[in-house]
Amino acid sequence: MSLLKLVVLFLSSLVLVSTCTPTLAQSVGAGRGETAGSGGSSSIQGRVYFPDRGEGKAIRVTIESPDVGTRSTVTDPDGAFIFNGLRSNTYQLTVEGGADYQTYRESVILQGTPLAKIIVQLQYKPGFGPLAGAPDDAVKFFQKGIEASTKHDNAAAIAQLQQAIALYPTFGLAQNELGIAYLSQGELDKAIESFVAAEKNLSTSPMPFLNHGVALVEQKKFSDAKKSLQEALKRNDKLAPAHLYLGIAAVGLKEIGDAETAFLKAVKFGGDSIAQAHRYLGGIYWARHENKKAVDELELYLKLRPNAADADRLRKTIDELKK
Repeated sequence: MSLLKLVVLFLSSLVLVSTCTPTLAQSVGAGRGETAGSGGSSSIQGRVYFPDRGEGKAIRVTIESPDVGTRSTVTDPDGAFIFNGLRSNTYQLTVEGGADYQTYRESVILQGTPLAKIIVQLQYKPGFGPLAGAPDDAVKFFQKGIEASTKHDNAAAIAQLQQAIALYPTFGLAQNELGIAYLSQGELDKAIESFVAAEKNLSTSPMPFLNHGVALVEQKKFSDAKKSLQEALKRNDKLAPAHLYLGIAAVGLKEIGDAETAFLKAVKFGGDSIAQAHRYLGGIYWARHENKKAVDELELYLKLRPNAADADRLRKTIDELKK
């Protein structure tokens, strides 16, 4: 059997799951954006979401309490942060918005609980960036849509975002978010329609092009997906999810060399947050009979995603490769 057929055979069982948006699909990475302990056994773990779904933005996060004092860290590329080694106490958590976003504050109570999980949805400062020129009512509907999306209430998100767009038809951010909500529900045609509109009104951002490419991958329109993802990378060549989905599109087009290059770039720029790339690389190396490299990639994938749906099958594959 040819190398190409082996690769496609191995990778064909990898399910392409709608991720709402790649930059939000990843879980909080343990040990990333982490600070040293201060004598306790509890943690505050959180994730910062940005209104433009951007990634790679280092945002400073601070906790304060009379007993512990002040501790700070910065978010990792996924927006994740964690404070370990905390004692039972009440902490004032502050996420600094900088020039673009409103500063976020919240009181976090740690009393006999080992972990407090925090979700932070930052908002643009009034009149800033893509929100400049948008009517106040449209912005309010947009923000409500974001809140609903963060809670995975797609129906509510769609309703709010549609009202925002009705008031402001060139609202690119809202169109992109609407596409994400449709994508997460599997309504791919509606998602693509929204992303195409967002590309026109948010032309300098890579995100609508990335999300459009994800939707096209879901439809197995790999050639069109490749073009859209390349447009995203023209705007940000370090966008790890775009490299990941470009690799998946390349597999669909049977361009295995290009797929390997894309997956390696996804790992380079996305680190542990792009676990799926290791799974695909394992398949490519397995088909080439590069067993050591295949084992390394698959073991790394399972280390990052130990509860993956096919973890048992992959462990058996690893055992066979080692033999």
